[in-house]
Amino acid sequence: TWGHGTHVAAIAAGNGQPDGKHLGMAPRAELIVVKSGDLQFYENLILDGLSFCFEYAQSLTIPVAVNLSVGGSHQGPHDGTSDFESAVDALLNPFFHRGRGLAVAAGNDGNHIIHFSGQSSSTQTFSVPLSLSNSTASVLDFAAFDIWSDAFASQLQITIETPSGETFGPLAMGQQQTWSSTEGSISLAHGVEGYI
Repeated sequence: TWGHGTHVAAIAAGNGQPDGKHLGMAPRAELIVVKSGDLQFYENLILDGLSFCFEYAQSLTIPVAVNLSVGGSHQGPHDGTSDFESAVDALLNPFFHRGRGLAVAAGNDGNHIIHFSGQSSSTQTFSVPLSLSNSTASVLDFAAFDIWSDAFASQLQITIETPSGETFGPLAMGQQQTWSSTEGSISLAHGVEGYI
């Protein structure tokens, strides 16, 4: 309903019809169009769509290049180790599958400061400041963020401090809790990917 897929398909393979202008990058390409979401793209549906494209092309014994212009997820470790990234890698593995390509949009958040990284030892305190805009708030407004660590997970404890100075936590590995604060509800879950 939004038209973004049509727009991107035209950039990739528009044939310039009806006036012969505005050709896409590969104007003689044939398209396999898969709808896997509408402004909300779940990883399992994206994987189903990729599998469909790859299997359909394989049935015709032709190469296929898939364009995945759905932006980027803001959750996860962003290091290629998530379940979703591993599943995509398996579908593209050149040892088992030849003639498959995938182009992924880098996202539209290059100018936004939404990611932060740093290093810490098991004996250090590490603070991650979160700054929110002063937009008009409603009961539906929320902020969510992930913290990922590849070491000391069992020793890591998490505490949240609100802008007014209220402190909640620390929360140890395997715990989850919801608190009420003067600035709204705070939910925190501390676990390993796939587990709480």
